Amino acid sequence: FYVQKKAYPLVYVVVPRLLFEQIYGNYLPCLFPFLSLFFPILAVLFHFFNDKRVLLKKDSAIITKKEKERVYMELKAGIKGKQTIRVTEEMTAKRLGSGELPVLATPQMIALMENTAYKSVAEYLLEGQGTVGTKICVSHLSATPVGMEISLESELVEVDRKRLVFIVKAYDAAGCIGEGEHERFVIDNQRFLEKAQQKGR
Repeated sequence: FYVQKKAYPLVYVVVPRLLFEQIYGNYLPCLFPFLSLFFPILAVLFHFFNDKRVLLKKDSAIITKKEKERVYMELKAGIKGKQTIRVTEEMTAKRLGSGELPVLATPQMIALMENTAYKSVAEYLLEGQGTVGTKICVSHLSATPVGMEISLESELVEVDRKRLVFIVKAYDAAGCIGEGEHERFVIDNQRFLEKAQQKGR
């Protein structure tokens, strides 16, 4: 009984080892050609799926690395935007709280400049992509009363992959009322929102 009790662990150790040596001793040399091809094939597959991996999926929109690279290539300096809008009471400094007078508010003018810039490049983006403002430096040169129309213009002057720089200007009937530089970044909308929402958790 004592011998049997000690034999069980010995069997568990020796038999698998003998089987391992027998199998690999006979067949390992035959596996070398296949092993030499295994890692190159693995590397190719990794590159393929890494390149094709889904970065964003929303409403059946799938954005891959190559598609994003194409967007960056199509965004070139010289793209322009323009829109005209009439100043209303809701757009005044008095209504927005940035001042006491019923004239076009500086924050409203800046928001319209951003709006003009982002719309000018929207058609070049893929579904599910957008742009967000990250920096703006603007001078408000002249006041505009309620009821007067203003024209807003933007021109893309610099593209550094995701980073876009615009020259923005605003005019009323009397001339230029504001001008400056505005920076935006191309983003994946869903990923951007998910990152922002994590702040509240």
